[in-house]
Amino acid sequence: MSFSNEQVTTEELPQYEEVTLEQLPKECMIVGMITWLIILLISLTIITILNFVQNMPLFKGGVLYWILAYVTALVLGCLFIRISYLRKGYAVREHDITYKSGIIWHKRIVLPFNRIQHVETHQGVLQRKFELAKLQLFTAGGQRADMTIDGLGFAVSESIKSSILNRLENEHVDGY
Repeated sequence: MSFSNEQVTTEELPQYEEVTLEQLPKECMIVGMITWLIILLISLTIITILNFVQNMPLFKGGVLYWILAYVTALVLGCLFIRISYLRKGYAVREHDITYKSGIIWHKRIVLPFNRIQHVETHQGVLQRKFELAKLQLFTAGGQRADMTIDGLGFAVSESIKSSILNRLENEHVDGY
């Protein structure tokens, strides 16, 4: 067997941008908006308690300004979540998985299956209610996930996890 290391031009390389990405389920966007609403309600409750119990004049400018500020924050947050949702996508291919996200800073991760060491799925309370999950993929040497897809359908995340684990098991058996 002879060694070869032929040069490849950049025009010959496969283009990952040409991959058709699947969009996350709409429930992902709904969970994001509900979470944002909960955060706003908790902060409003804390501010109200500080105002009335501690006699801190936080509403000195008037309650109307605070209501306007919260409605603006709610609308802008929901708009941000909607745009973020529309920019996210993933694709599972024969040898890798791709995930794209970002509004201002666009991020695209392509993770080859043969580099994946560990796979996890997580579900929070709202995710369980809407049958969503977070899929985390880890490669060797890291303590953090190299790819996290938050908001996948639970069945889809379990299917991807199972496929990757089967692939890892087959490689382990074939490698020894």
